[in-house]
Amino acid sequence: MFISPEFRHEVLENNTNMNAAAKGAGGEHYPKWTPATPAEIDKFIGLLMRNGLAPVPDIRLNWTNPRDDFVYGDERVHGIFARGVHRYKELKAFFHVASPIVEPPKNKPFFKVQNIVDHLVENSKLNWLPGRHLSKDEIDIGVQGRCALKDKIKYKDEGDGFLADCIADHGYMFTCHFRHDPCPTVETNASPLHNRCLYLAEQVSTDWNTIWFDNLFTSKKFLQWLYSRKKLGCGVCRASGRGLPACVVQDVVTRKAELEATVGTIKVARSFDFTTLAFSIYDSKPVHLMSTHHSAIKVIPKTRKVWDAKESRCNDLAYTRLNAIDDYNHHMNGVDICDQLRNQYRMDGAWNRERKWWFPIFKWAVETACSNAFKCYKKIGEREQSTELHSHRSFLSLIAQRLCGADQALALREFNRRKSMSSVGSCGSASVPKQSEPTVRAPRLTPNTVTKWVSRFIGKHPMKEVVKDTHCQVCKYQSKFGSVDTQVTGAKRKDPDGEGNDEEDCDSKVTHASFGCQTCGIWFCGVKCWNAWHGL
Repeated sequence: MFISPEFRHEVLENNTNMNAAAKGAGGEHYPKWTPATPAEIDKFIGLLMRNGLAPVPDIRLNWTNPRDDFVYGDERVHGIFARGVHRYKELKAFFHVASPIVEPPKNKPFFKVQNIVDHLVENSKLNWLPGRHLSKDEIDIGVQGRCALKDKIKYKDEGDGFLADCIADHGYMFTCHFRHDPCPTVETNASPLHNRCLYLAEQVSTDWNTIWFDNLFTSKKFLQWLYSRKKLGCGVCRASGRGLPACVVQDVVTRKAELEATVGTIKVARSFDFTTLAFSIYDSKPVHLMSTHHSAIKVIPKTRKVWDAKESRCNDLAYTRLNAIDDYNHHMNGVDICDQLRNQYRMDGAWNRERKWWFPIFKWAVETACSNAFKCYKKIGEREQSTELHSHRSFLSLIAQRLCGADQALALREFNRRKSMSSVGSCGSASVPKQSEPTVRAPRLTPNTVTKWVSRFIGKHPMKEVVKDTHCQVCKYQSKFGSVDTQVTGAKRKDPDGEGNDEEDCDSKVTHASFGCQTCGIWFCGVKCWNAWHGL
């Protein structure tokens, strides 16, 4: 829904195959490479998601023999690709999100992943109606390695990485914008930081939403700019340089005697146009806020559970809190919930080292798409009052299972196992085979069918995996009739012994097939036979 099948099967597949062709795949570099299929792209993404649910230091360890490696070997992964871990290495080497033949524009530093980020943001805005309360905060995509776009970040646990501004609705990522991406000038006198915030706020389709943010964004001018765009705002504010009235500023008190008399002091001021409200309260230290959402400041009673050691139980403890601070605590954490859902089952587990600097952003996009899909799933389930809803873990597990095609792989393995066991009875005697449906065989290659199929090669011919041990039909044809090109030139195959054409007269070897063509129904051993058959 958020990364559509059309995007995965057309954009990712085509760009991966073009990147492989540009790097000479199929020759000396990965000689057994075959063009990636839509199913393989889904399986590749599904394996990354599976690594978030069951993390390993290296995904390739899943293909180790369970008898030799008790910890990492997993037979369920062995049948996902026809060539096992070798196919995964090829896809990992040539996987590409952007087009490798287009020169990256200078004004788009994140060109290699810009298409999937734009696709995610577009679908996120399309599938969610913004609520009354939204939160604005920055997100950090951690990355290790050298990259000129990486920021030095010491105030987040994620560490150094890429920063992006984000607007979220209680854990649903609605829209985002990376710091290094150029942003259109929304307000002439605004700073680049506030221009990005106003640009994101204008993408919210509904009016008079309240956006909650921290002291990095809060200022009097910024609140006025939001109000002119029919958006309300509230956030913690710094004491100086942000337009906070001097009458509400409270200084830090260090003496204990003065501290007891200062704690609980509240100061409030309103602007002349009655739109902005500034206030402060002295708790353990002074806290200053500015808001266009609140019309009055009130002290409201609250209760919370506190453990009582004497009675050995939790009792209710009464306390007071400002209504604005209580609203801020409940609505500010939308982006944090989004990060929490994403980090709970990260694709890289505890290891985020990638040689490709853009690959962490691709993983972030897939993880955010899954988190948004889970929020939609929960919201629909609550509306329909469903009692049997999947947890976050089981929801991601189902997506990974469907992408990897684990159901088909397990069913095929079970079918082959039962078929091999049915040939021998319970006492060792041969059993009577059951009648099965006739097998639909691939068309037999003859000189007439070659001319027929080559002339009809128009459009896209998708690839398919080999499900059983079979031979390359092009090599088999060449061993009988010679090259496929002889049908075009009219040349005849030589017959040295004069006893008719047979396989002994040809030096071509019949090799095992590695993949096939869904349109033609022909099996191929490699790229050369694929190109020879399709006339490429």
